[in-house]
Amino acid sequence: MDMEKCQIAWDFFLKSCEKHGISTNLSFYQFLQSVTMEQIESMVQHAEMI
Repeated sequence: MDMEKCQIAWDFFLKSCEKHGISTNLSFYQFLQSVTMEQIESMVQHAEMI
C-alpha cells in the first residue's frame, strides 16, 4: 500500500467532508479499512485536479 497516496486520499476525504458540512469521527486507520485501492486512486486523481 502506497502510504503517500493514502495520505493524499485521506486529506481529500477530510476536505470533501468539510466542504459539504459533514462531520466525521473516522480515524485514518478506520478510513484505510473502509476504502478500496481503487477508491484511493480515484480520490488521488480528484485531489490532483483541484
